[in-house]
Amino acid sequence: MTWYLSQFPKTHLHTGEAAPGYLPYPYVAERIYNDLGDDINIIMIARDPIERAFSSYMYNYRSQPLKANEIISFNDLISAEFAILDSCLSPGGSAEQRASSSPYMGNVIDKPRFNVIEGCYEDKQDEQWRQIIEQNPSVAHSVDSPLSYLFQAFVGRGLYSYQLEWWLGAFNNVFVVCSQELKNDSKDAMTKLGNWMGVEGGSKEWEDVVQLGAYNVGGGTKSYVYDEKVSWDAFDKISEEMGGTLAQLKMAMDPDVLKRFEQLAQDELKHLNELQKRFAFGGGKCEW
Repeated sequence: MTWYLSQFPKTHLHTGEAAPGYLPYPYVAERIYNDLGDDINIIMIARDPIERAFSSYMYNYRSQPLKANEIISFNDLISAEFAILDSCLSPGGSAEQRASSSPYMGNVIDKPRFNVIEGCYEDKQDEQWRQIIEQNPSVAHSVDSPLSYLFQAFVGRGLYSYQLEWWLGAFNNVFVVCSQELKNDSKDAMTKLGNWMGVEGGSKEWEDVVQLGAYNVGGGTKSYVYDEKVSWDAFDKISEEMGGTLAQLKMAMDPDVLKRFEQLAQDELKHLNELQKRFAFGGGKCEW
């Protein structure tokens, strides 16, 4: 902990860490709870699960140096993942089994039913992609990657509510920011978050920050910009590119697979809003 805390500025300002890899894992929540206590601020950003999956597909999968005959379509990867989830999330399935042995720092009656990421995906890559590879052996190279754990769970990592449950009830201060709100009214979204955190300064101060642009923006297989500002004009162009690509991708998907993904996204939204009523965490209701 001494080394970890030494990485932050030694001031009285609010400071923290942005790490998208923490949320899915109950043992991470346990470690933070034990080392830092239950009174820290936990902020989660929720994005349309289909948009999130597509973004991950473009960045974590398609950004690899692949030949045309080595690429697995977004549709086929999603379809294969649904087959895993059907088994995993069934009564008595591996997500329930893993949840029963996972650490939970809240009241035992609130312990979540599913541990989705560890229960559904751990050590199941061969099973998930076996049929795809058998039909086209040339694609095996494309899933043999250190990042395979990310594009193995395009759908699962968008099931935010099932991951957030492991943090709710354990930590006192949780706030959910919806990416659509950040996009449509960044100043208002940031003002709400700042007020919740107790950060001094009104909406004008947040407006000045927001006008600087966006960080961590990606618009294609090789145009991701991390840790640098991107102007809003450039952001709009990238968003237009991504939106057009996503629309084309949806048109190319099997209608039944797309319909199922859209329904799952709505079910996830419903579950997330139910959790907000139950645990009264901060933030607005998400829409997608």
